[in-house]
Amino acid sequence: MPPEAVQRLEAALQAWGGRYESEIYQGALHGWMIPGGRVYHQEHAERGFAKLMDLLEGTLLSRVPA
Repeated sequence: MPPEAVQRLEAALQAWGGRYESEIYQGALHGWMIPGGRVYHQEHAERGFAKLMDLLEGTLLSRVPA
């Protein structure tokens, strides 16, 4: 996303007032998390996947009855 779009997204999220987290993966191109893809970035992909798993475990799994 261009920097202007990131700024607009951040402003909208702040105005919304809910809980959110956003990160910028410097140098990452569209498709950077796909292993074997031409723009795959292992370091960013591992970090992004860990963040995604934390999100899923903290939201979806916390709602599953024991």
